[in-house]
Amino acid sequence: MHPDVVNAIKYLAEIKDGNPMLIKAYAQMILAHVFTTMPLIDKSVVGRDDLIYNAVEYVAKNFRENISLEKNGI
Repeated sequence: MHPDVVNAIKYLAEIKDGNPMLIKAYAQMILAHVFTTMPLIDKSVVGRDDLIYNAVEYVAKNFRENISLEKNGI
């Protein structure tokens, strides 16, 4: 794992109250490193019964709503 990712995760894990812009920047840096090393799979290959696919799809469609495990039966 890239040292920048490790440092960003440590920073995010330790902060209590932080600058939202800085937190978003660290999250984007982590995602940028992860997506360059992670093989992507075509959407048509993933079935509707895939738990991760369904969770990501739900969050993408409802990211503006409050999400809870109890409310969604996950």
